Amino acid sequence: CAVAVAGRRRVASWDASADGPIARGTSRLRRRAAAALVAFAVVTVAAGHAVASLLGRGGTLGVVAAALAGAVWVCLCADRGLLQGRRAYRPLAANLLAEGALRTALMTGAAVAGLGVGGVALGLLVAECGTALHARVRARRAWAGAATEAAPPGGGGPPRARPAPPR
Repeated sequence: CAVAVAGRRRVASWDASADGPIARGTSRLRRRAAAALVAFAVVTVAAGHAVASLLGRGGTLGVVAAALAGAVWVCLCADRGLLQGRRAYRPLAANLLAEGALRTALMTGAAVAGLGVGGVALGLLVAECGTALHARVRARRAWAGAATEAAPPGGGGPPRARPAPPR
């Protein structure tokens, strides 16, 4: 995902202190992403019936849920980029596995339950929300550890520099 690559490249050179650019930048990014997601949700719900009609779909639930799942996935990619920037590959791998497991279980469960296309798309949305929450928690933990590592013993003085990422 291009969002993850951009995030990884941007944070690679930032200071990892608790009040440094990463803490401020990720907080600002998450606020903006949440606001954009809410705005997108409002527009998607408002235009859902028209879009479903243009696509030849009877119900709007599938169209709205799939579009919102895509938007949540873009937000998820930002947190995955933070995990990559911290070189937290195990939490990143766990997140990718969680996404696959959640998608499979929820979408298949909705299909088996006879909920139709809308139910399957709703399963996708719930899976993406769960995966995004998992990535957010893991990224916060990874960068909280970076802030602790960056602080010298005794808490005084400048933070220790992080080694440059390999090229």
